[in-house]
Amino acid sequence: MNAPIYPFTNENLHAYLPLFDLQGKDVLTVVGSGDHPLNMALHGAKTVSCFDKNPATNDWFELKRKGILSLGFAGFKKEFLRGGILDNGLQLTFTATQGFWEQEAPRYQKANTYLYNEHNFNELKRKLCNVKFDFKCLNVFDAPKVYDRKFDAIFTSNICSWVDTLPYLEFTKHGLRAMLNKGGVVQTHYAHTKNFHDHYYGSIVRQNPEYHVHEFESFHNSAETSTIITLSNF
Repeated sequence: MNAPIYPFTNENLHAYLPLFDLQGKDVLTVVGSGDHPLNMALHGAKTVSCFDKNPATNDWFELKRKGILSLGFAGFKKEFLRGGILDNGLQLTFTATQGFWEQEAPRYQKANTYLYNEHNFNELKRKLCNVKFDFKCLNVFDAPKVYDRKFDAIFTSNICSWVDTLPYLEFTKHGLRAMLNKGGVVQTHYAHTKNFHDHYYGSIVRQNPEYHVHEFESFHNSAETSTIITLSNF
C-alpha cells in the first residue's frame, strides 16, 4: 500500500513562488500534494517534471489537474476544498470531518495562488493545456542518475526535514546543482520556525554563504515565519 498523501500543500506557495522567475522555464519539482506543479504552471513554467517516491501522489495530482480543467472555481472548491471528492481510492493524511474542512479550507486557499480567487483559477485552467508534465517515481537522491537534462529551477519542498541534514545539503550542492542550467536555482529547504537564524538549519546556512535565506509570512501561525533556502548556479 502506498503511503498517505497530503490533500493540499502545507507551505505558503503563494508567498514564495513569486521570488522565482518561472516564465518559460523548465522546472523539476517534488509532487507532494500536487500543488507545487499546479502553482508552477500558473507562474508560467514551460515544462514541469515531477518526482515523488510515492506513486499515489501523481494520481492525486492528475485528479486535481482534471478537476481544474473540467470544473469551474465553485465546483472545484466544493469537490476538493469542501470534502466532496472522497471516494477516490486514495488514502489521504486527514479525517475528512466537516470541522476539518471549515478550519483548513481557508488556509489552503491562502497558500495556493491558483485558489486565491476565480481569476487565478481560470488563468491556470487556460495555461494547463500548454504545459508539459511528466512524472517519475523516485527518491530525490536518484534524480541526478535518472534525468539526462538540465533545469532552470528545482524545488524539493521540505525533504530536508525527513533526511539527514548535512549529507542532504551536500547533495544539493554537488548533486542537484549540477542539474541546473546556468543561472538556475535549487530550493533546498522549507521551514516553519519563529527564529530561523537561531535554528539548527540557520546555523548551517550561516557557515555556507552560497545558501540564501528568504523569510515570509506563515499561513499556519501568525507568530511564526516561513523560510526557504535557495542555492544558485552562476
